[in-house]
Amino acid sequence: MKYHVNFQYRPKDAARPQDEPMLDMSGRALDIILTDGGGLPAIGDHVVFCRAGHKGEGQDMKSVTKQVEGVVENRLFFFVASGIAEVNIVVTDSLTDTSTLIKQ
Repeated sequence: MKYHVNFQYRPKDAARPQDEPMLDMSGRALDIILTDGGGLPAIGDHVVFCRAGHKGEGQDMKSVTKQVEGVVENRLFFFVASGIAEVNIVVTDSLTDTSTLIKQ
């Protein structure tokens, strides 16, 4: 089975996730394809990923890459073909500071 993964961020005060695409650290679109479902974060797992964003106003508006960190709120699986599933993972704000989860 192949899993094509998309992360979305939902702020605590929003009813639906935001639509900005997921990016890699250089600002390019990120495609995550897993061949093992064991690599998918579970509900309640903490994750960090990047997404597109903007800063500034009017002609000063610039595209930026924003880091999103939070907890997996839900996962939705679309089984699109034999052996292929699209997985949408929604991440929302966490009460836990992510920096307390790892010591480097």
